[in-house]
Amino acid sequence: MGLIMKKLLITGIKGFIGYNLYNYLKYDYEIIGIDDCSGLACDERDVPYIHADLLTCDFPDADIVIHLAGRGDLKNSWTDINGFYLSNVKATKRIFDFYSNADRILYASSSSVLEITDPYGFSKAVCEDLAPSNAIGMQFYTVYGDYGRPDMLYRMALEDKLSYKTNHTRDFIHVSELSRYIELLMDYGRLGEVYQMGSAKPQTITDFLKYVGYTKELPFKEVTGEREYTCADMAKIRKLEEVQLNVKGR
Repeated sequence: MGLIMKKLLITGIKGFIGYNLYNYLKYDYEIIGIDDCSGLACDERDVPYIHADLLTCDFPDADIVIHLAGRGDLKNSWTDINGFYLSNVKATKRIFDFYSNADRILYASSSSVLEITDPYGFSKAVCEDLAPSNAIGMQFYTVYGDYGRPDMLYRMALEDKLSYKTNHTRDFIHVSELSRYIELLMDYGRLGEVYQMGSAKPQTITDFLKYVGYTKELPFKEVTGEREYTCADMAKIRKLEEVQLNVKGR
């Protein structure tokens, strides 16, 4: 008799992280996806999903929920505070309530909660406060990789659409590595905890662009309202990796 696959729900499955995560996990789980296709470049990503609004839809049964859907364009959060509340707080609360008896809920948070400067960061902090006992928070740092949104630095560099750069220093993490960490949390994460998820190797924007092969000279532009420096504390993730190694070594 074969092993019964656990049912995994990914919200925002047609988004940048959701799509990459689906491809990373699709052979090991029975995956159900939900997306309202409101995100940029949604049509570029072909994946089975249910078209639904998380504020009104009926939710499918699932053993594990990975909640990635929501508004992430922090620069625009000041012009649509109510929209961010609905998408990031109210929709997440519905997920928390409906799946209160699931094995676990992994929900997307952000490094922005550590130094709140905008409604986006505040909305993610509220979600952390609302999280039930079967939930695990994921504070994402600066994720990059294939199938990114058209407004993301990495994709704009690949498509030669950058017109300036900033002096910020960011903790960049490739989406494939992030997917590995998410699976680690699915297997070994402690319920009720929040995990920072980055590389712990921050780079200036200039150094990152060199790292990904972008060599064109760009002028600097002063951008306010954002954190100057980010760096993930990966201690909790490293401990889980040790647990994983011990289990696999038995």
